[in-house]
Parts: sequence; C-alpha cells; structure tokens
Amino acid sequence: MPDQTDQIIEEFLDGKPRARELARMIDALESRRAALVRERESTRDPARLRQWDARLREVDRQIAVLREELAITGFVEDSIRVAVNRPRPLPDEDGAL
Repeated sequence: MPDQTDQIIEEFLDGKPRARELARMIDALESRRAALVRERESTRDPARLRQWDARLREVDRQIAVLREELAITGFVEDSIRVAVNRPRPLPDEDGAL
C-alpha cells in the first residue's frame, strides 16, 4: 500500500511513469542498443550498415528522451517529498503562524 507521499506523487504524475520505471526503461533500451551494436558488427553490406545505423540513432534518441523525462520526473518526485515532509510552523500563543 503506497504511503501518502507516494499517493500524492502518483496523483501529480497522472498516470505517467515514475522515475524508477523510467530508469528501467532506459536500462532495457541500453541493453537493446548493445544487442543492436553486436548485430551490426556481423555485417559488411553498406545498405545493411545504414539500416543498423538508423536503428541505433532511433534507440539513442529514445534513450535521450527518457533520460530527460527521468531528470524531470525525479525532480518532481523529490520536490513533492520535500514539500510533504517539510516541518510546518507551530502557531504561537495567539494562534497565529
């Protein structure tokens, strides 16, 4: 069961992936990229090399986008955690803050 902070983060992200999910996506794409590089190395045909290069560029673009999303989402999650856990001032004797 998610705690209050996680619930607030989930609500704020409105169905978008959490930072940890984005990190897993990046890891998966990096593994896929490594496999593509290995496959590319097995050919000498210039046309096939261009195809592999295009695939690699696309994966690189996807990784870059996810890294950007990870940075933003991580910042948002951290900001929410700080805001939720920030100590609140106590009212003085007159009830004023």
